[in-house]
Amino acid sequence: MGIRNDRYVVEVPTVTDPLRKAGSIHIEEAKFLRSNTEKLTKFTLPGPMTISDTIANDYYADKEKMAMEFAKLLNDEAKSLCEAGIDIIQFDEPALNSFLKRKHRMGNGRDGNGN
Repeated sequence: MGIRNDRYVVEVPTVTDPLRKAGSIHIEEAKFLRSNTEKLTKFTLPGPMTISDTIANDYYADKEKMAMEFAKLLNDEAKSLCEAGIDIIQFDEPALNSFLKRKHRMGNGRDGNGN
């Protein structure tokens, strides 16, 4: 399967059914962190475009739809982390540049050229 705009052919996890979240992925780490410091706390999560650009999709109509589903799950995870007392949630999105060159329905729906 090709990832990162088909620059790499590798074996990767494949989405074959609707994405769903069984529970918080990082809640135990968040609780541990919060219970061991009184300083500001921060969690970094991968962005939905980066996840979508790194795995295979055999379920959603396109990569953008899959990324939007990941965004919903990540939003829920971020809310859970905040409820556990995490002060700052940072989303890292290194794959953003691969999504800017084509039109999509994420954000303002424009490509990297202002179209």
